[in-house]
Amino acid sequence: MAYYFQKKRKAVSPLIAAVLLIAFTMAIAALLTAWVTQFTKQQQDESEQYREKIECAGSNFVVNSDFNLWINVFDKGNMSTRLENIGFNPIRIKKIQVWYDNQNLPEYLNFSEMTIPEDEDVKINIDLYETESGTLSSLVVGGVEKIQFFSTCDGVWFILERPIGGWNIQP
Repeated sequence: MAYYFQKKRKAVSPLIAAVLLIAFTMAIAALLTAWVTQFTKQQQDESEQYREKIECAGSNFVVNSDFNLWINVFDKGNMSTRLENIGFNPIRIKKIQVWYDNQNLPEYLNFSEMTIPEDEDVKINIDLYETESGTLSSLVVGGVEKIQFFSTCDGVWFILERPIGGWNIQP
């Protein structure tokens, strides 16, 4: 018994099939391109964060208190000190915070970020009464109790406290 099929429907022309195939391929390529671009950017950001953390792992500094010198001027005061990089990488000091005798909360000083090269020390002069909130008077806020130096690395900071005998004052 032989079956014969009648041709009632026409097939899609090869030209239309080729156009549809190309359009479908281009749509998939566009989606993959967007995803790969986003994925690559995310991986670059994460690798940068890990690089910074690895760099910070070998970073540390101290304030060499043998070189502290307080320069008192009526109602203001400057301090000259030496920051020493004892880590394996250059370290950036980003802010300085000061506690005063007559204030409960510390103040952030007006301070421009600075870099201490690897295995070096840097002498700095700090205006201890020029804060982000304005100029303070030592007659109002009192003397300086302690100074905290912050680096750009999380957990790498140093606190310099007033010695029991007081700060070394310039004659």
